[in-house]
Amino acid sequence: MKKKFLILTAFFCIANYGFAQGNKPLENAKVDPRVELLSIAFRLADAEEFKSTYFESYVEDINTYLLHLIIGIKCRLSAQL
Repeated sequence: MKKKFLILTAFFCIANYGFAQGNKPLENAKVDPRVELLSIAFRLADAEEFKSTYFESYVEDINTYLLHLIIGIKCRLSAQL
């Protein structure tokens, strides 16, 4: 009985492995710029839901871009004074 159970379990695992998706990237992924802008705005507002650092490169890109934007605004404001 144990032998049949082990064989059946092994067969199920092998058969199920063939249908697994694996680590394939999304082929037709699209980004809505309106959603991205809102998520960045909420991130700047320190909304708890948007404070995740799970995607480190994305967060780094946002911070780098915003740093350049803030420096540009500061330079323009300083020139006006």
